[in-house]
Amino acid sequence: MPHPFLHPMYYASRNGEEVNLLRNWTFVGKNGVLATKTLKSDCAGLCDQEVSIFTLKEAE
Repeated sequence: MPHPFLHPMYYASRNGEEVNLLRNWTFVGKNGVLATKTLKSDCAGLCDQEVSIFTLKEAE
């Protein structure tokens, strides 16, 4: 589960655009990286394109 601060702030900064951080991860399985997720947005019409890349890594 994402940190409680991250999800509401990420969601709010996109003016309520649907953000589901729990679905559609791409399995990587290399060099300690388990999976990645890429979200694309137009910042609710305020920017041309924003790309956010999340990386799920193994614990150290």
